[in-house]
Amino acid sequence: MWLAQESIEVDDVDSSNALLRWKVLAAQLKQNLSNIILFSESDFQILVDVPTEELSREIDIPVKKTEMLKDTLQGLLDRREEERQSKELLQLYLKAVNTDGTEEAMMDETDSKVCTQGESGKRTQLCSRVLAILQEKKSPYLSLSNAQLEAVCAEDPDALSVDLNQKLEVVHSLQAECARELQKRYEQLQCINSLSSASQAKRQNLPSGWEKK
Repeated sequence: MWLAQESIEVDDVDSSNALLRWKVLAAQLKQNLSNIILFSESDFQILVDVPTEELSREIDIPVKKTEMLKDTLQGLLDRREEERQSKELLQLYLKAVNTDGTEEAMMDETDSKVCTQGESGKRTQLCSRVLAILQEKKSPYLSLSNAQLEAVCAEDPDALSVDLNQKLEVVHSLQAECARELQKRYEQLQCINSLSSASQAKRQNLPSGWEKK
């Protein structure tokens, strides 16, 4: 009980000593439960790992309330992990969309004004930049935006075969790869939206004042 009678600075405690650490954290909560907003994620995890009855005795609150406290802390940890995963997925998505960087995007915007003219109804309406990517890149679908992928998929295979000077079967394969890449990006975006919705739902269910700011 002497711990509860002293003002204890958590940062002065060796974090490698888990036993002492959780008792220090519990003592701070016993003094003022709102101190929890100052705790780190590692502190949350330490408290979650402590047996409920032991933590209840140290904080001097009922076991049921201690269980609620631990559930809340675990919810916070889960939500922050989901946010990290969501951020990683978003970074992968943006990397796929902008593989060649801002410079290429600016060049594409300029070149989009100069499109291939029709010739006997067998020329595509793709801009010269997109055609160059399709001809020169080993995996061109990675360098195209979503709108460009959609345009390639929508093109007449015969016309695209003429512009690319490729056999029809090669063009069919290229359009199929573009369609798969487009579907992959949409699935990644749906996954991001799903994680975001789940995080918002959990945030709404958390008691006010528990979320660390």
